[in-house]
Order: sequence, then structure tokens, then C-alpha cells
Amino acid sequence: MTRASIRSASVIGADGHLLTVEADIGAGLAATHLLGLPTSAGAETRDRVRAAVINSGFTWPDLRITVSVFPQNLPSKGPAVDLAVAVTILAASGQIPVTALAGALAIGELGLDGRLRYVRGALPMVAAAADSGLKVAIVPPANAAETDLVPGITVASVRSLSELVTWLTTGELPVVCDQDPPGGSDGCADATLQEPDTDLADLPASYGEARYALEVCAAGGHHLMVYGQPGSPAHMLAERLPGLLPPLETQAVYEVAAIYSIAGRPAPARPPVAAPAPTTTPTGMLGSAWRGGRPGAASLAHRGVLLLPDAADFPVQVLNGLPQPMMSGQVSLTSSSMTVQLPARFQLAGTTRLCPCGSAEQAQSCTCTPATKRRYQARLSRLLEAVEVRAHVEPVPAGRVPGRAAGESTAVVAHRVRAARQRASARLAHLPWVTNAEVPAVELRTTFRADDQALKVLAAAADTGVLTAPMLPQVLRVAWTVADLRGARRPGRAEAQTALGLLTGRPS
Repeated sequence: MTRASIRSASVIGADGHLLTVEADIGAGLAATHLLGLPTSAGAETRDRVRAAVINSGFTWPDLRITVSVFPQNLPSKGPAVDLAVAVTILAASGQIPVTALAGALAIGELGLDGRLRYVRGALPMVAAAADSGLKVAIVPPANAAETDLVPGITVASVRSLSELVTWLTTGELPVVCDQDPPGGSDGCADATLQEPDTDLADLPASYGEARYALEVCAAGGHHLMVYGQPGSPAHMLAERLPGLLPPLETQAVYEVAAIYSIAGRPAPARPPVAAPAPTTTPTGMLGSAWRGGRPGAASLAHRGVLLLPDAADFPVQVLNGLPQPMMSGQVSLTSSSMTVQLPARFQLAGTTRLCPCGSAEQAQSCTCTPATKRRYQARLSRLLEAVEVRAHVEPVPAGRVPGRAAGESTAVVAHRVRAARQRASARLAHLPWVTNAEVPAVELRTTFRADDQALKVLAAAADTGVLTAPMLPQVLRVAWTVADLRGARRPGRAEAQTALGLLTGRPS
């Protein structure tokens, strides 16, 4: 009898943290002690591991077993350590070679029959192992596809504890993929979301200003709010933003896959889209710090679009919680024991009305009192502080049904969007920002200055009260996107005027 150890991992926020699992078997009263796990989790792990070992045909030592999971101050340790606990006990009892565990990571929940089950957050766990120099990651088959995205480490997916022991004793590396992960994928193929049959051509060319606002948002990564009364195509406009976005780049693919791994969902192949219902709670929208962090809709829309139809119908707590991730690109979640951060670099595409009845622009038919209008609009006041582009759409005229050829298609506009993003990427090369919407205000004053004529336009708007100090960096970011769409070297007077109109919702 001897001591054995192997590495395992847990997740806090979107980051993996390595654990060391050690087992010691010695003389004494037969008992199993798990140190470093919460009381309830430790008891569950002990019982699952014991049943899995016995049902896999191995011997459970009738001696004193002590297992330590270190460091003890990580609060998110859970079923993912089952496999590591099992193999260290088997190695310490001489049933597998102790040396076979060197340089390996083991993660996976064990079923009572010894099969390995899917675990949340496997991708960031394996990434942490690769960063620390480990050579092999042992994962359940359902986690194989996502963990294959991590470079610099060999992923060995095993179906059961007995299969793993066979490999550790014979040296034959198993690579299998026949167990379904959450979502019903085959565990190997990339999971994709079904895209709705929506095309920008459905929106007639007469909505040129609104269509252009959507194009600017797609090109620069800006947030959008569409105002429209009942019968207007406001929802149609917002829903077509995802189709204009370019494919995810390599780093973005990795970031999105990590978030969906933590959520226990198949990662989308295209920019993700989250469309929460108005009944969504703050936890459902922003996430929870429980067990190291659970992403909400804001994080599930990372590098994609968060659709918010009828935004004023959402709870005020939800609306007031969105500006922080909209501006910073991440969600901060706090519990009694920890604070975690999750990526949330999404684009908001929201719709709303000017009053509850939706007829504010037609005063003769509006039934809302001035006080009712103020309360309704106040619900969105904090959210709108982070919105950079506003668009107004009118109802389709009576008797007119637009055809699919009424306006440019999504494919045509997406081509211009991609060209504009390429110009921005060339300008932001070797910098930590991907889109114009991410550029900090200090860089807009120094490195990426608009020309003097553009600044004069903005100064005049500030003098008349149209432009406030917090709005200045927003309008400059939008001006850079307009310049990218027009192929201009930097924003001039015309780009500044256009950006100012988009920000205020009053096209010039």
C-alpha cells in the first residue's frame, strides 16, 4: 500500500483552476475520509466512487483510505473530481501503476456502473492543464469535442473506469466518441444552432435609415434600440442583426465554447443569439455565482446578439443590471463566499415603444397621460445610457406588402459589414480590441482622433446640449464605424454628423 496523486480541476467564472488529488491507504479501521470537499459533496463523491470501483470489477481496499483534494479554498469543486479520486485510490492500492498518473489531468463524474458522465466547464479545465504543462487530459467522451479546441495537450476520452485502467496498464491510448453530450449532438461534430429564415430583404427599402442603423451596428459592434409603435417592423429589424455579423474568429470561437461548456450546452458555430423572455429574472439574465459561476443570457450572447423585444416590459432590476456588461464586456457576480466574472461582450438589439399604448407619435390616438409616459420611459433610462445607435420605424402603410426584393438582402449588406470590420481589424491590429465599440475613450482622444472638422461638429452639438460628456466617446466610436463603411481614413464632418444622428435617433 502506498500513496498516489493526480491532477484534476474546477472552474471559477470562465477560468479553470487545477487541483491535486492525493490518496493514502494505510492500516487502521476501515473507512474512507475525503478532505478538501464540502461535507455533502464529499459524501456523494465517496459513495459514487466506491460503487463505480466495485461495479467495474476492482477491489475496494478494506483499510483506512484518506483522500485529499487541494487547494481547499476553491469553493467550486464538484463531481468532476470523481475520476481523479477513483484512479488515485486504485493506484495507491496497487491495482494500476502509480507512475502512469504522472503528467495527466483526470476529470469526469462517475456513474454507479463506472461509466463517465459529462461535466460542465471541461474546456477551461483542460486549458488550465495545458497552460501548466500537463501532457494528457482524460475526459468523458461527451466532453471530447469541446476540449479538442485546446492546443498543446492530448485529449483521451474514455467511456468507463475499466477502460481507463486498461489504458493506464497497457499504454494503449483510447480515443472514442460515442456518447451524446447535452443537446443531443454526437459528441464529435460541432454543434450548431438552427438559424431562423430571416432576411433583410424582408424590410422594404423605404426603411433606409433604420436599415443603415442596423448595418452600422453590425459593422462596429454597437448596441441598438429600435423605436416603433404596434404594426411597425421594429422586431423584424432587430432580429436581422445576427445574420449580418461575420463568422467568429479563432479566439472568439474559443471564448464562446468555454462559456457554453460551463453552461453545459453545445456551442454554436456562428455568433450566438440569446432571446430571453420578459419574465426573465436578474439571475437568468446576468447569471449566478453559485458553484463558481453559471452564465445567464448576457454571457450566452457573448460575441453575438442579445435580443430584447419590448425592452420596457422586462423587470427594472434586469434592465438596470445590463448597462455594466454592455460597457465593460463582462458580468461581475457576487455571492456570500466569492466574486466571479464571466465574459459578456454582446450586442444588444432591443425594441421599445415611446409609451405603453404605442401611439405617442400619433397624439390624437394616444391614451397615455404625461405621468404614465414618464414612468414608462424612465424604466429604460439607465439602459439607454449604454446604447449607441437608435432607430425609429413606422408601420407598413396600409395596403402595401413588401416583397423580398424590396430592399438589399442580408448577404449584400453582410459583405459591406465584413469589409468594414476588416478595415477596423487592420487599424486595431496588435491591440486588445476587436471592434470599434470596444475602443476606450482615452484612445479616442489620443491614438484614434477624428479630424478637426468632425470635432467642431461635436463641439457645436455639446454647446447646444444635444451631446453630453458621456455621449462623446459613444458618438466617436460610431463615427469610426461610419468611416469604415465609407472607406474613409478617419471620421470627418460628414461621419460625425451621421454618427450624431444615429446616437440621438435624429438622422441628419
